Amino acid sequence: MNNWIKVMRKNKLFFKILMYFLCLLLPILVVGFIAYYNLLQWLGQDVSAKLVNNLTASSRKIDVNLEMAQYTQMNLLFNNAVQQNLQPYSEFVASNGRNLPELIRAIAYSRSIVSSYVDNMYLYMDDKRIYRSDGADDFNFFFNSVSRYEKYNASFWQNKLQAYQNFEVLEASDVSASGSDTSKKVVPILSAQYIEGHMAVLVSDLSVQAMAKQMKDNSLFPDTGFVITDQQGRLIVNTGLYTDTEINEITAGLTDDQPSTLKMKLQGQPSLVAHISSEAIGWSYYSITPESAYNHQASSVLGIVFWICLLLIVFGVILSFIFSVNLYNPIRNMRDVLIQSETTKFWDDELTGNELEAIGRGIRKLLETNDMANRKFSLFSSEFLDNAFTSLIRGVPLVHQESFYRMLNEVGFENGRYVCCCMLFQFRDAFYEEIQDTERFIILEKLKKVIWGVLQQHVTCYLIEYEHNAYVGIVKLEPSNDKSKLMKGLENIKQTFGYDVKYCDLMIGVGTDYSDIQDIVKSYNEAITAIGHKSNADFDDMVIMDAADLQIEHNYYYSFLEENKIISSLKFGDMELLEKSMEELIKMNKARGASHQYLDALLMELFSTGNRYLAGKKLDLHTFLSEKEHLTLTRKGLLPHEFDARVKLLLTFYKRIIGQTATKPERKTNQVVPLIVAYINEHYSENLYLEMIADEMGMSPKYISRIFKETTGQNLTDYISLTRINKAKQYLTETDLLIGDISSKVGIHSRSTFLRLFKKYEGITPMDYRITLEQESS
Repeated sequence: MNNWIKVMRKNKLFFKILMYFLCLLLPILVVGFIAYYNLLQWLGQDVSAKLVNNLTASSRKIDVNLEMAQYTQMNLLFNNAVQQNLQPYSEFVASNGRNLPELIRAIAYSRSIVSSYVDNMYLYMDDKRIYRSDGADDFNFFFNSVSRYEKYNASFWQNKLQAYQNFEVLEASDVSASGSDTSKKVVPILSAQYIEGHMAVLVSDLSVQAMAKQMKDNSLFPDTGFVITDQQGRLIVNTGLYTDTEINEITAGLTDDQPSTLKMKLQGQPSLVAHISSEAIGWSYYSITPESAYNHQASSVLGIVFWICLLLIVFGVILSFIFSVNLYNPIRNMRDVLIQSETTKFWDDELTGNELEAIGRGIRKLLETNDMANRKFSLFSSEFLDNAFTSLIRGVPLVHQESFYRMLNEVGFENGRYVCCCMLFQFRDAFYEEIQDTERFIILEKLKKVIWGVLQQHVTCYLIEYEHNAYVGIVKLEPSNDKSKLMKGLENIKQTFGYDVKYCDLMIGVGTDYSDIQDIVKSYNEAITAIGHKSNADFDDMVIMDAADLQIEHNYYYSFLEENKIISSLKFGDMELLEKSMEELIKMNKARGASHQYLDALLMELFSTGNRYLAGKKLDLHTFLSEKEHLTLTRKGLLPHEFDARVKLLLTFYKRIIGQTATKPERKTNQVVPLIVAYINEHYSENLYLEMIADEMGMSPKYISRIFKETTGQNLTDYISLTRINKAKQYLTETDLLIGDISSKVGIHSRSTFLRLFKKYEGITPMDYRITLEQESS
């Protein structure tokens, strides 16, 4: 114990330093606790936000399908086949049902459009006959045997013929067929319309199973359950088999129309409930996720935080001891020296507890002694000059210009003209196969010294290793001299490495000389451009290219027309045309003498064209490129031997875009026609024409016109006009808009054309049609 006390008294400064370092570990504990708490909060908020967003996306898909079903019903009721052929059963009997096939085809066609969400679609005008895609059935037989609803009997559907309601979403009900043990739960949606003075009712059964599958397929966690209720709070979907009490608890706890989440205990375990209200139909959507489904994620992240903090503390303690020892040893040695030189004074300070202050005075004396030497050393630091010249070459403004110019004077770079020469080595396979690793590393390390030594015999220069195996020499020419001495020095370098052609190629480029050192970036770009011209000429393996012998333009050509070629090739997936356009564009710019800097800029502009094309498609750039590829395509300072690799990567980028975005014309006819119909129904109020629709579908106008005629029996232009007239009839029925306003709303901007088309399809004028409706309603 006494020995430890003596050690501590003799080395109390060491223990002070150790305690100071250990105190620095306290923030780690504080930061760890803060990070732990904030991470818990963030994870909770993140999961809640993701669940709400996921539920929102799923609910919107269901809303869209419901709106599509409604839209399809209205289109069917206004379809020419229905308007002309649907009659009460007594009139069908009188006409021997000659028009029944056309009516059935119209129902089947509408049924196919919404088949993914609709289990059944049928139409009736009286209590005698039901018409559906499979044919016609007896009214009572259909509702009592074919499609027997648990909550709605035949009388219910018969009453719907008496009470006009344009659109209605009924309560979910099980439906089954006679003799079958299975049933399906559906949500009937009903549309009604007067046709030739008779009420027609169209019913579509939305599949509850399809809705539940939609919600489950899009869920973030497999254990998530879903509940959907309608505007009256009636249950539609229940994927989690929750009890009525639990469902009432869920709906009572989340009644706000805004998206929200709430924690509650369901089925014996804590759960996070998310809620969304549909803006379109007023349904309420709930997702119930057990906390256990996402707690393991939080536990793993929090465990990482804990172990990181623990490791930091352990390493901190170890490093604190090491640093304290390493810091105290020189201080102790210095203290011993000070004791020997100023024994009495220093010892008195130590006894009064001012050991560190006494040592500090000695250190300050040492610092004052060496301050001037350190400043001079920093001034001539090669690292500073390397960084400064590298910044100049890259066109980056200097931060410490005053220090830079002082250093230029010190190395003899004042009052001259400055030129840049670039030396690019390309080592052959023999260099790596025949020379051992140790010798190869020695050669590479001495390359810079050899080049610099040879060049300095002829001119004043400074050499930097700009990139791996690429060296840049900044040369000062005397005002009265030309580049002859420089060229002689470069010839000597060429001869020096001329014996090693088996192992490497050496390309040397020389730029134009400038009077201002700040213009060295121009000389560098000219030198690099000169090297780039080697591939276009028949030179040997060691070559010197002088920019003065070349026609170099400091710009590039990339017109709006050229950009349109690239975009058109991307749009139509013509990779061959795209490669040819790029090859011609690069070849043309090289022929015009574009500098390497501007060829680099041209490739970056071509990359920007692809990026803008993706932005127009609302696609994320990073799904087409890795981070490394993105850095390669956007990095400035391209070396000549990297040019072809970047062109290849750019073509790969374009190929990926074409693979995911290019218009693909090989579609089946039964897929194309519904797309055309949906497009017309969505854009009927716009200036629609055949070529526009063909361009949207990615097919030729003749092909579009032919398959539409073969499938529907109508010309495409006639169908567009008929759709517009049906929409106009709807406006005439439901609004008080003027005839001219209705004409504009349905996309027919000529009043005379509208009147002509309306009379063609309806046999009367729009005004007479409205008067007839008013008389019938009165």
